[in-house]
Amino acid sequence: MSGTVKFTAVSDLAVSRLTRTGTAVFHSAYRNTLNLMTPAGLIALQRAGSPLSPLSLITPFGTDGMEALASFARKRIAVLPDGSLRLGGEASGDGCILRCGPQTAVFDPRVPSIGRFAAAALAGTTRSMLASVEGRGLAAVYSGPPSGDPVMAAVSGRLHNARSLLTQKKPEEAAAALLGLIGLGGGLTPSGDDFLCGAAACLYAADLAGTDFARALLAGIRSSLSGTNDISAAFLAAAADGLASDAVCTLFSGTKKADPSGLIRMFLEIGHSSGIDSLCGIDTVLHYIKDNLL
Repeated sequence: MSGTVKFTAVSDLAVSRLTRTGTAVFHSAYRNTLNLMTPAGLIALQRAGSPLSPLSLITPFGTDGMEALASFARKRIAVLPDGSLRLGGEASGDGCILRCGPQTAVFDPRVPSIGRFAAAALAGTTRSMLASVEGRGLAAVYSGPPSGDPVMAAVSGRLHNARSLLTQKKPEEAAAALLGLIGLGGGLTPSGDDFLCGAAACLYAADLAGTDFARALLAGIRSSLSGTNDISAAFLAAAADGLASDAVCTLFSGTKKADPSGLIRMFLEIGHSSGIDSLCGIDTVLHYIKDNLL
C-alpha cells in the first residue's frame, strides 16, 4: 500500500480536529478501527462501510488494509498543511497519504432539533424497534425483571430510581441516578456509556437541553469522563455537546429513510451492542417526555 488515498466519508468534526490542530499521534487499533489522538480529541480511521460516528474518517480499506494503516501509524504520523494525513514513511510501500476528495461524503453529527412534541411521537417507534431485538444488549431490560446479570440488574435499578425521582419532581437527583451508569458494563464502550450517549442526544433533539434534568445530566457526563476509558469518553463528550452517530441523526431527521426496519439495521451495525444500548437511552428519554416527566 502506498500513494494517496481518498476517504469515502468523514465526520466534519473529525476533519476539523485534524485541520485545526495540525497534529495527531497513535492511540490504539481495535477491530478495524485506528484511533488517533489530536489536541482537540480522538479521531477514528475506520474500515470501508463502517457506521458513521462523530469521530469517523472512513477509508476504502478492508481488514488487511486497516492492519497496514495501523502498522504505518505506529511508525510515524504527520498532518500535512492541507489537512491530509500521512501515515508511515515517505518511501514507496512504506506509508500512504489519506485526504478528502470531491467524492468524499461529509457527515454532520449535530443531532437534528425536532422539538418535544415530535420527539414524544417517536416513543412508540423506538419501543417497537427494541422489541424486535429482544435480548440484545440493554434491550433485555425491557423484557421483564432482570436475570442474574449484575449489569442488567444495576441498569434496571437506576432506571427505576430515575423515573421515580422525576415523578417526585427531583430532576437533578434523577440525573444523578443515571450518571451512575458511566463505565458500567464491558466492551470498548461500556453499555452504560452508550445508554447515556443516546439519552443526551435525545435531550438535544427534543430541545430540552436547557431543562434542570438535562443540565445536570450533561454537566455530570462532562465531569465524569475519567470514569471510563478514553474511547468511550470521547463519544460521551461528543454526546454531551449534541453530537451523535448517523443512526441517531437519521432517527431524528424525519427523512424517508427513517423507517423502523431500516433504522434498526443501522443501530445493529454499531458495535456489538453499542447501537442498541444507545437506542435504549433514547427510548428512555422519549418516554420521560411522552409521560410529561420532562
